[in-house]
Amino acid sequence: MKNSKKMMIAAVVLTMAVLTGCGGSDPGSGTGGSKTPKTGESVSVSVVVGAHSNANVISPNAKEIADKVYQCTYTYGTVSLIRADGKPEEFLKATIEEPSTKGLSDRKLKSLAEDKRDQILAAFNTNGMAKYEEVDTLDAIRLAANSLKSAETDEKYLVVADPGLSTTGYLNFCKDDLFHTDTADIVEALVDEKAIPDLEGVNVLWMYAGQTAEPQERLSEVQKAKLIEIWTAVLEQAGAASYDFSVDSASSTAYSDLPSVSIVPADERVSDITPLQTVVLDSENVSFVGDQAVFEDEEQTKKAIGNVAQTLLDHPQNSVYVVGCTASATGKEDFCQTLSAARASAVVELLKNFGVPAEQMKAVGMGSQAPWHVPDLDASGHQIEEYAKQNRCVVILDTLDPEYGEVVASYF
Repeated sequence: MKNSKKMMIAAVVLTMAVLTGCGGSDPGSGTGGSKTPKTGESVSVSVVVGAHSNANVISPNAKEIADKVYQCTYTYGTVSLIRADGKPEEFLKATIEEPSTKGLSDRKLKSLAEDKRDQILAAFNTNGMAKYEEVDTLDAIRLAANSLKSAETDEKYLVVADPGLSTTGYLNFCKDDLFHTDTADIVEALVDEKAIPDLEGVNVLWMYAGQTAEPQERLSEVQKAKLIEIWTAVLEQAGAASYDFSVDSASSTAYSDLPSVSIVPADERVSDITPLQTVVLDSENVSFVGDQAVFEDEEQTKKAIGNVAQTLLDHPQNSVYVVGCTASATGKEDFCQTLSAARASAVVELLKNFGVPAEQMKAVGMGSQAPWHVPDLDASGHQIEEYAKQNRCVVILDTLDPEYGEVVASYF
């Protein structure tokens, strides 16, 4: 992880108690996961499908999309799919009816829900491709909001699977210099135009924000942060019950043979960003409670991580992955991954307390699958503590790191 051109982050070490199995004290971060509806609750979901030029191919089977649609089909809610192009359109809307046959087993009901989910998601590739030039993400969200407003269900979700780089309509990143306009002024202008959608009571999950594809130049990290800031302000003004910008990445294959989308000027500073030096938080002076994502001594931890926080605050143009890693543990892989994710998240939360923007960090738990993992099992499958100890760590890695940046990004 060496790079002579990288800026130095003060060395910080993270101590974890030595435990049997993967974890000992091992960091990682849960980014959430799909919420399971409570018994009797019905769920409605609307998905904005950003299948257009300048974006990478979206998989309808992406976990966030598939899970939310399944929750809808399993609880007999309503689902709608909105095509995000220059003239957004609701190309599918369905109300899921309960089976006419009563007394079916839960296994059968789940199977039926899965079949309906798959039928709905199949429409991505048949009707979800852009038909018109340009992209109007805001108008697509408005259509989704209108569809959800009429749904009589307990929970409502909007999934936006789109980079959010609109090139027409009220939010035009191509025509207007939105990246250098005060966000409050942007929202005020939208309010004046009555262009803010009504998302009262809607939970929003945004996937792939700022992730572009050729011929669109890659946005700088500063631009990505500003893009998310603008859309966050719009969602708040719209009254969204909650919102979350997912760290998942779309595929690396760009859409082809679709109507053209204008190029948004990328920040020239993107080529001037020097990756920060990697920081490994390992077993020295900060410890977690065994098998938990709880710091044993939070005040001591704050002192140890303070230098990292200051470096990130001093370099707002840089963004980092906070990667939780564990030792190997045969038969406990799922637990290790979950624990590593939760501990990475704990580190992120602590850095946020220092004022580091959430958008500057992406937490992920890789368990024992990190590319820098050291083999730590002997021929009998028992841990070699000397090496297992090295693997129990949290790694703070610049997203532009030339050695591991793309490898970690592909894990999301």
